[in-house]
Amino acid sequence: MQDEVIIDIENPQESGDLINRKAVLQAVSEGCQELRGVYGRCEKLINALPPVTQKSGKWIHFAQSDDCSECGWSTGKYISPSKYCPNCGARMESGQNE
Repeated sequence: MQDEVIIDIENPQESGDLINRKAVLQAVSEGCQELRGVYGRCEKLINALPPVTQKSGKWIHFAQSDDCSECGWSTGKYISPSKYCPNCGARMESGQNE
């Protein structure tokens, strides 16, 4: 079983798709006790999902925007770069906006 867990301790709301595989299996187990056979299929599907790993990148500054070094997403002219790329989820290294 894969148990890789990556979470953003500082901003857990920003990592909405990153979940704990073991916690999901426990929740499914507890919530589906009356549905015999379903849990086994769900467990196989959950365990087959690839683990999530946190990327890290930097904002590349241009005159009109900042672009993510990982996926190329552009903040555009009016959006300030943040600690994370909203497109790919890469965590931006410190000193990114200098």
